[in-house]
Amino acid sequence: MRTEWARKMEADLEERTQWALALKQEKETAVADFERAVAESENSRRHIQALEKELADAKVRYRSNFYGQVESSFGKTHLLSALALFRDDPQQINSLLTPFENVTAAQIKSAAAKYLVATNRTAIDRVPEAKPQPKTGQ
Repeated sequence: MRTEWARKMEADLEERTQWALALKQEKETAVADFERAVAESENSRRHIQALEKELADAKVRYRSNFYGQVESSFGKTHLLSALALFRDDPQQINSLLTPFENVTAAQIKSAAAKYLVATNRTAIDRVPEAKPQPKTGQ
């Protein structure tokens, strides 16, 4: 009888140990999930700041390229003629930069969240055919 009682106690102890380990693992998982969420939040804030800097740099480059094009006689003439022909308003040359200057980091993040998703992705695994071995001895 004592051995039966000892087996029951060992089984009970084993069950309680497993329960305690599972509880500890759940706690560690919850803490890790919380820490991951906090890190993602901080990374998101850093990412927005980096995005704002990249956007400012991109606006400077775009504006510089635009003015570089407009500075040359051919570039200005071409742009004015295209605006006159296709938009019937060559005065738009004075306000072409406005839509690009008004883009915000939030708009870029929103567009990225909408269009750059895994379900909207195509991956092509292109493997070229093996080249035929040159004939030797001829």
